[in-house]
Amino acid sequence: MNIEFLKCKHLLIRDRRATIQFQTNLAIVNGPIFIDEDLTARINMADAQFSFQQRGRCYYPAWMSPEALQKKPGDRNLEACDMWSFAVLLWELATREVPFADLTPMEVGMKVALEGLRITIPPGISSHLSKLIRICMNEDPGKRPTFDMVLPILDKMKR
Repeated sequence: MNIEFLKCKHLLIRDRRATIQFQTNLAIVNGPIFIDEDLTARINMADAQFSFQQRGRCYYPAWMSPEALQKKPGDRNLEACDMWSFAVLLWELATREVPFADLTPMEVGMKVALEGLRITIPPGISSHLSKLIRICMNEDPGKRPTFDMVLPILDKMKR
């Protein structure tokens, strides 16, 4: 891992400490980074927590669609990505849980993007809400509804 790739506050260089700040799109929080004598940065990725940052905004992988984690911003259907995030929010409201609370953000990001990790809808949630969540999280972004399509569904569920 290149040192330019890391943004951190405290680096441990063998027996001495140094504080160095790096600017990148990946923020590493609460994780020690070890620098070898040959100036190779080493980090235990299992201990690292990260969030995606873009111009002062943070994005957390548990609420991000797989394509948002895999593709460049210009190659994504932003409304479809937002619909996925909306479905995770509906799931949170229905379950009163945090998605993937037992995993670190790094683990969530990698597993959602590369291993097909998805939220599971537990029994006891309304069948209408379950169906809406599943539709909004369609694996094909082109098959996810738009917010204009979801509003009438939510109005019907309200009654």
